[in-house]
Amino acid sequence: MLSFISHPVTFAATAKRSHPQSRPQSRLAHIQDLWDRNSTVWSEMVASGQDKFRRRFHDPAFFKLLGPVEGLTILDAGCGEGYICRSLARKGARVTGVDLSGALLTIAQKQPLPQKYPPPQYLQGSITTLKGIKNNSQDRVISTMTLMDTPHLAKVMASFFRVLKPGGECVITLKHPISTWPVVEMHTQDDGSTMVKLPNLPYGDGRAFQKTVSFAPKPGESIKPTIESIHIPRKVADYINSLIDAGFEVTKVTEPLPSEALCKEVPWLKPYQSIPFALMLKARKPVTRKPSLLFGALTEWQKDHVIYGLSADPPHKGHRNLIAAAKRHLGVRHVRVFPSAGSPLKSSQTPFSDRLEMTRRLFARIKGVEVLDLCGRLPAPTRSFDLLEALFQPFQTWAKTHDRIPFLCGNDIFEQFARWKNPKALIENLVFVVADRDPKVYPTSVTLQTEAGPETLPIVIEPLAHNPMHISSTEIKKSLAEGNMPTEAVPRDVLRWIRKKGLYLPPPETTSKPAP
Repeated sequence: MLSFISHPVTFAATAKRSHPQSRPQSRLAHIQDLWDRNSTVWSEMVASGQDKFRRRFHDPAFFKLLGPVEGLTILDAGCGEGYICRSLARKGARVTGVDLSGALLTIAQKQPLPQKYPPPQYLQGSITTLKGIKNNSQDRVISTMTLMDTPHLAKVMASFFRVLKPGGECVITLKHPISTWPVVEMHTQDDGSTMVKLPNLPYGDGRAFQKTVSFAPKPGESIKPTIESIHIPRKVADYINSLIDAGFEVTKVTEPLPSEALCKEVPWLKPYQSIPFALMLKARKPVTRKPSLLFGALTEWQKDHVIYGLSADPPHKGHRNLIAAAKRHLGVRHVRVFPSAGSPLKSSQTPFSDRLEMTRRLFARIKGVEVLDLCGRLPAPTRSFDLLEALFQPFQTWAKTHDRIPFLCGNDIFEQFARWKNPKALIENLVFVVADRDPKVYPTSVTLQTEAGPETLPIVIEPLAHNPMHISSTEIKKSLAEGNMPTEAVPRDVLRWIRKKGLYLPPPETTSKPAP
């Protein structure tokens, strides 16, 4: 493998490759520890100007792809000792750098910058979550030569998407996956072209390994300084698809090659006129999220903001299993459950306070489920539109600047859609997480009757695979009215409340008096 920073050397000659042994610390903690130990050698190498790959090849291509930055808020994910942060600050950007290594950030904070430039702000943390960075706060997110060494790629891209403003751009540079493939043999032919022989090894197999890379010694010294890092071989498609799956629109993919003039100045770059050394990607967060059918592609924000409304008359194990399936198959972390105060589609004689208490008992032991009484404070009957308008003000314009709101529901929703309040706003702002008792092909659009005539709108559906309980609230109420206690369908804690309050039970027999 070729050294990725300083001068041309084969992997076998200069870098040791070994798969990390199991450690008591996490992968991220191990990476942090490595870069804390690398910090002095790495920062001295960058400051010395030896890094001709970055200075003469990477930076011109990167800044050309990034475009003008004056006045923009920019997040540098994996900023290291802050070299790129300082370069962006000199161009007039307001920069925040995030890195795992506290040692590297300490060095970054000590680097001088003329007072006329806004100093970069630095935050220690993982780019997997970007904790401390607000949603929709950044004009640009950049990451230079970092993601090859970063686990949890999908979560990283979701965090980039979260912190970017609608219309904001993400620019990523990587060591090209083809150049991280071990090189068995490389030599220059008589015509000046480069002959490269690659091994019969899996391309981009995703198996992390630890490598030791050495750099050219300083003038007058013979010792080659080294660093150790984790590398995760991935395919080009892995990076592009992770951006798409996070919700980005990929707008540019480049594989820059060094010019002939640059190769004369920096001879070790010559082979990279044949094999691309760098991969650069540019992607945009849409101003309005486009409807899609990317099943299983809820964003990180959506996984924390699922809405589930139900009549809860009474609630049963099928409702609980539905949320368990959403957590298991879609990665849902938090669900807000809203018992209805009175559905316009279903009549109920059960007081709202009882249905609220039964629902709380149903979900009492399920982590990440919050049962709220908001519907009880809204005018009855409570419609889905009214609920969402109260939660997300102003609901009708939410999706223009945010993710669609995940709405957990059954497949009967499409049959009753015309009876819903403001169905157009619901279609435009929701992703329907549909749990179907009988799996079917879902529609990609819904036709509504409007004053101007029929209007067909695209609908975003996230199918939920689960093994449903074939029960209904109507059947449970019938069983209770017959004096039965359907423990197979209703948890005992819920049944205890039903018995206590005398809900759904047959009326007590009365003794008739003889007529006078």
